[in-house]
Amino acid sequence: FIEDDIMSNRASYDFLQLIGNNNIGYKLIDNLFVEPNEYLQIKSSLEDKNIVFIVGDPGIGKTYTAVKLLHEYYKEGYKPIWVMGMSKEDRELQSTKIMNYEPNEKEIVYFEDPFGRTQFERRDDVLQIFLPLLDKIKHSHSKLVVTSRSNVFQSFKNEVPHSELMNEYVETLNIQKPSYSKDKLKQIYENLCKVGANTELYDKWRNSIYLAIDRNQLITPIMVTQLAANLQTITTNKQFWERIFLLKSNNLLMVVMNELKQLSIPSRILLFIMFLHGRYLVKLSTI
Repeated sequence: FIEDDIMSNRASYDFLQLIGNNNIGYKLIDNLFVEPNEYLQIKSSLEDKNIVFIVGDPGIGKTYTAVKLLHEYYKEGYKPIWVMGMSKEDRELQSTKIMNYEPNEKEIVYFEDPFGRTQFERRDDVLQIFLPLLDKIKHSHSKLVVTSRSNVFQSFKNEVPHSELMNEYVETLNIQKPSYSKDKLKQIYENLCKVGANTELYDKWRNSIYLAIDRNQLITPIMVTQLAANLQTITTNKQFWERIFLLKSNNLLMVVMNELKQLSIPSRILLFIMFLHGRYLVKLSTI
């Protein structure tokens, strides 16, 4: 048992070294990960076509799902490569790697947010090379995972000729479907409880968190995870619900902003006029 445990820890350490990230959430990904409803389609695209684009709302679990795929293929003998996109400088390095990337035998590469993290960042080199890169990987023994927010990916597609060719690789995660049911969000919390050190604290807030999920106050995996990570700073029910309100406001604000960015200019102008004159129009309607 001890020997098996040592080997498991060693494999986990090697995986973290290869992807260049020692976050505890990635070390324990087999214990924490809960599949989105689209996970089978995502795996099928990667298995059959060698390529998958995981597109969706902020906080819905795109990156965690991508890292889970890296880990699964790592256990099958693939070399995982994570080309991060956390900062603009990261994505500038990505451009060079995308331009020069040549698929190798049994390699799975993950390009995180290559088109921009929160908004589209036009780079002509990426626009020109991306479709040829897909064709190259499709006929190789490598795998490609790409994640992007929906609005950023749509802006990228608008700039790329024949972008419809990418549609067969796209799987979408979002709140509206939803990609995570209430039961799955509760399972995420239970998984966090199992690996957490303070089980008494998790037990104390379990019913409240379940209630928040049932009331659609906790709606994404990242909201559940962030709240669980900060339970030690919450002492009263009032603080608990205030924290949830803040998490939900930030989450929905990002989603709404992404939706607004995809509107045409005339539609944005119309919404702006309605915003400025909304009260006046309401008064007229009541006269």
